[in-house]
Amino acid sequence: MRHKLLVCISLVFCGCTDPSAQWEGTGATIVRNSRGAIVGINLTNTAGANTHLPALAGLPRLTTLTLGASVGDKELAHLKRVTQLQKLYLTETRVTDAGLMHLRALNLSHIDLPSRARTDLGLKHMLSALAPADALNLTDWRLTDQGVSELRRWPQLRQLSLKNTTVGDVGVASIAQLRRLEYLGLGGTQTTDAGMIHLRELRALKRLFLSGTAVTNDGMENLSGLLELERLTLEGTAITDLGLASLQTLTGLQRLSIEGTAVTNAGVAYLAKMVNLEVLVLAHSRVTDSGLAHLRRLSNLRSLGLGGLEITDQGLRHLKPLQKLEHLYLNRTRISDAGIARIARFPRLQLLYLSANPLTNAAVAQLADVRSLELLYLNSTLISDQGLKHLENLPRLKVLVLTDTETTKEGVAKLRKALAGCVIHH
Repeated sequence: MRHKLLVCISLVFCGCTDPSAQWEGTGATIVRNSRGAIVGINLTNTAGANTHLPALAGLPRLTTLTLGASVGDKELAHLKRVTQLQKLYLTETRVTDAGLMHLRALNLSHIDLPSRARTDLGLKHMLSALAPADALNLTDWRLTDQGVSELRRWPQLRQLSLKNTTVGDVGVASIAQLRRLEYLGLGGTQTTDAGMIHLRELRALKRLFLSGTAVTNDGMENLSGLLELERLTLEGTAITDLGLASLQTLTGLQRLSIEGTAVTNAGVAYLAKMVNLEVLVLAHSRVTDSGLAHLRRLSNLRSLGLGGLEITDQGLRHLKPLQKLEHLYLNRTRISDAGIARIARFPRLQLLYLSANPLTNAAVAQLADVRSLELLYLNSTLISDQGLKHLENLPRLKVLVLTDTETTKEGVAKLRKALAGCVIHH
């Protein structure tokens, strides 16, 4: 006992007290490792958190730090000595892009920034504070072509998202120097056909997102040599059938979306050689019944989006060879009860969208044997309580949407008892 007392007294007088003790009672959320050392601190709800920042240097095992609204640019200077820090969360702080300069001595693996710091200058400082990584998500940043030029310092990048930024063709030219890129998100940027020329150099690309850009058929010619492409998204672009003709060489494509384009039946014919396609979205294009005939060879399709198309029951007969289908989107088409019989023949069907079609209880009766169904959307149809009884024997059903139908609360209540594990929206 006397020995223990002497040890305690000795620790106090030599200044070797537990440096983590001062954090108790501050309102900070503390995470310790198996030996009791502090490895994580969340100061979001700590009053006067900025006054505690100098003491962080006394926590040699601290790797994760979350700061709140009391912290601004000047307070970040206290983190210069916390060199072992790996993850830093600043989303709820008052930090601006200029304040990030204080982090340049760090070697972070992850950082979250408030929106005001997501600028060209912020990117420059952030790249200095981060350890080299192979992925960078800059979606919704206020970036320009000048800011993106900083990315040349990270030639190891394999994944890069610039979605919904103001990056244009000059920025794409800078990105083209990142020859290891496998994922590139340019959706919602100012990329045009002039920028597409630079993508020719990215031979390792596997996933490319161009939704909502100004690219046209001319730009598609630059993708014909990217033979490693597995996923291509062209939603809402100005491409037409001629653009798809340029993509015939991409036989390794597994996912393709041309939703909201002017592609017609003639364009779909160019997809016939893409036998590796697993996901295809044709929704809200100009494809009709005869265009679906070109899909017969795509026997590996697991997901097919046909929402908003002028297709009828006759068109559905072309889908018979697609026996691997798991997801089928037929919302807002012209199919009727008679066409549902063809849908019921897909043995693996898990998700089925039939919203906004003139379907009645007769259609629901034909779904009773599709026992693989997990998600079923029947909203904005003409079904009533009488049709619900046909759904009682779907054992895997997890989600059922019945809003804007002729069904009643009483009918739905009865169905809920039969499908205890199913979430029903009514």
